[in-house]
Amino acid sequence: IQEIIDFIHSKKIDVSIITNASLLTENFINANKDKIKVIGISIDALSESENITIGRHDNKFNTLSLERLISLCNQIHKNGIILKINTVVNAINCNSNFAPLLDAVKPSRWRILRMIQIEGVNDKDIDIQVSNSEFQRFVLRHLKFNPVVENTNDIVNAYIIVNPDGKLIDNSNGKYHLSESLVDHNFEDEFKKIAFNPDAYKKRYA
Repeated sequence: IQEIIDFIHSKKIDVSIITNASLLTENFINANKDKIKVIGISIDALSESENITIGRHDNKFNTLSLERLISLCNQIHKNGIILKINTVVNAINCNSNFAPLLDAVKPSRWRILRMIQIEGVNDKDIDIQVSNSEFQRFVLRHLKFNPVVENTNDIVNAYIIVNPDGKLIDNSNGKYHLSESLVDHNFEDEFKKIAFNPDAYKKRYA
């Protein structure tokens, strides 16, 4: 990832990364303070048991502790990098209170997303979807933090995603459709094959 960061930065393009922070280190943050503009951390649970239930753990069921998370967030602030937090609301965390954590890490933006089911990707997680009322209660409980709320319609067709095989991902219709690999196919031709909503894309960065 360092090679990718260096390349993007060399083109004078702002670098933003999203991570679950499990492999994030102070050394990495320090080394990239002049290259990375934004670090977004995905935080979906506040306890070890909830993280394990959701699947945020390594193959030995180790999870990122709150103490470690707060330390990393402080280091991000110290290096002048913008900190954002993303949270996907699901049946496991919909009754949680994220206020103490948000007060501690002070993100510049907190984005709340509603868990959606993508066929062939997270089929086994269909039981942890939340209702409209459950999602809204979570949002209302945290209004003082001015969260950026993304509903399902905000997410579908609003991303330009390239998978590790170099293929564009289309997440419309509740399933993933893949383009041909950009390694040996023209980007413009392949981009026309995926569903993409430029207005929804721009809304995410408003």
